[in-house]
Amino acid sequence: MCAVQGCASGQGWARRPQACTKRGTAVVVNTALRTLWLCERGQPTKEYVVAIGTQGAGKTKEGDRRTPLGRYVLGAPRRSDEFFTFIPVGYPTAEQID
Repeated sequence: MCAVQGCASGQGWARRPQACTKRGTAVVVNTALRTLWLCERGQPTKEYVVAIGTQGAGKTKEGDRRTPLGRYVLGAPRRSDEFFTFIPVGYPTAEQID
């Protein structure tokens, strides 16, 4: 997954994420637009509205209520009473641990 603040601009499919990889499958989130794209071979195939941390993006410490930015491994989606569907994010990475 790539969560990038401001990774795209414009409206609708014209605001297609620049981070869609040309090979394989990717999940790209634009936190500023609160939009998630599923990408296949460089092209967005689905678009969803997503919730981010109540304090926005740019996580710096546990409990800061911010969404982390970067590339992360995703866990299996599961039902959530609070969020409908919850997808665990592999945060922090080894590089982000102090």
